[in-house]
Amino acid sequence: MEAASQGAKPVRGESDLRNRGQYVVTDAVDKMMKTVCEDPTLRETFGIVADAKVFFGDSRVGEMCYYHIPGVGGDFILHVLYEAPHRLTPGQLETGLDGETVIELSHVMDTSHQTGDVFVSESRRIAAAVITQLYATMIQKQVRFGYIDTGEVKIFLRIGEDPSRVEYFLTVPSRDVEAEGDAEPRLHLTSVAQVFAFTLLALQSPEPDENWINASLALGTWDMACEVVLEEIPKMDRQKPCHKAHAPKKENELYRHSPLSVQAEDLRSMDDHPYCTHECLRGLTFGGSLDEKCPNAKDHGNEHIDREEFLRLLGEQLEFPRINAEFLPLNASGSVGSLFKIRLLSHGYTLVAKAFHRYDGDLACYEEDMYSLLRDLQGDYIPVCPGQVVLSRDMYCVHYEWSRSEHFLLLSYAGRPVLHALSKVGEAITNQILTALAQLHKYRVLHHDAEPRNILYDERTGKCMIVDLERSQSSDMEALGHTETELQSHELVRKPDDVRFAAEAKSLLASLTSVEAC
Repeated sequence: MEAASQGAKPVRGESDLRNRGQYVVTDAVDKMMKTVCEDPTLRETFGIVADAKVFFGDSRVGEMCYYHIPGVGGDFILHVLYEAPHRLTPGQLETGLDGETVIELSHVMDTSHQTGDVFVSESRRIAAAVITQLYATMIQKQVRFGYIDTGEVKIFLRIGEDPSRVEYFLTVPSRDVEAEGDAEPRLHLTSVAQVFAFTLLALQSPEPDENWINASLALGTWDMACEVVLEEIPKMDRQKPCHKAHAPKKENELYRHSPLSVQAEDLRSMDDHPYCTHECLRGLTFGGSLDEKCPNAKDHGNEHIDREEFLRLLGEQLEFPRINAEFLPLNASGSVGSLFKIRLLSHGYTLVAKAFHRYDGDLACYEEDMYSLLRDLQGDYIPVCPGQVVLSRDMYCVHYEWSRSEHFLLLSYAGRPVLHALSKVGEAITNQILTALAQLHKYRVLHHDAEPRNILYDERTGKCMIVDLERSQSSDMEALGHTETELQSHELVRKPDDVRFAAEAKSLLASLTSVEAC
């Protein structure tokens, strides 16, 4: 604390406050949590897995507390929102939250109960706005604990079993610690102690279950943005009571730009965003002009962005995705990997992401290599593959069949499994499928899992494509490392492969024929 006080500087904004919060409070909590994690008795008391770590770290949306288990991955347990003290004063927040411990978010927009005291009414609006701002992020990230820190005031939030209700506790640590008339030490009321206790509470609480997540995604919109509210209220009104009446505005003017408003709009529209065409994504991946037939062409700009820039932007977006808003599970998975519909919000590229567990990262890289080897077939017989995104941490969600994923292989949308998409697999479709497999064989690639489940039919194009190349094998790749003399025995190398190619085609034909017979 002495070192912190010597380096203290005036707080000029949220960034300064965040830096100070990390230096004085969350750094101290990190050290205390490290002690807890290293002590077997304390670990058992608080239900912490051996070798796990609990620590605070920056994210694009503020500061988060992580719970990381080696070999399994990490998860968020609480979120921190910093607000500068000159924007939200203690008196203002205490007045706005006076007499309540639970906020019904469904009533936030109700202005009919405004009192004649302008300061009280505006304080309630401000308190509701800043809580809604944090609440929106908590719902978005599926985190049930969070707190607002102004440097002077802390407001701890917990979303209970009903995600439309937020419990809160307001504290002014400097005042609480120095309260007169109490001979007992009050160190448990310091900022560090309270954040530490709150972190332990979040750590011990169960993760949101499927019912909670479904309820949170079904919530309405409470369009109250803290920035908008603060701009609407004169500074003098935020500092002291004022008897000058303010004419109330219509609700749709007061509550318009909340993060929840954006989220709700995206939740409604994600299903409506069509996938980009194969030609569009080929242009993005290999360089080329825009495809005018792509339904998202107007969102791509005048030309494709660089592929590396595309991967970078998508990687940043995937670090903290909004489920259903920009990242929609397709409820489909194979032996490895689960599929998602994903949209790069900044440029409108909409495609499929195949998510791999961190321990299957080698398979993701191998499959990407196979797509690269078959570059000329992309968009015709196999999907286009712009590459993969590797996150700096595991992505986790309890709601879907996928759990922790770190590698995301990006692919153009190729349709649905052929047996689900078509009521009948006729001769024309069968020949088309066998032609696609023959193209793989032409490039000396054996699929090793050429079954109808790995054949997709795209209703947009009427084409069938082969997917799931993580088991495929290339003779050319096998040949790497062999001497020229060894490769001169060309027929001796190729003949066994040709036999295997023929056997694979025969097996696939038999599978399709048996289905047709049924």
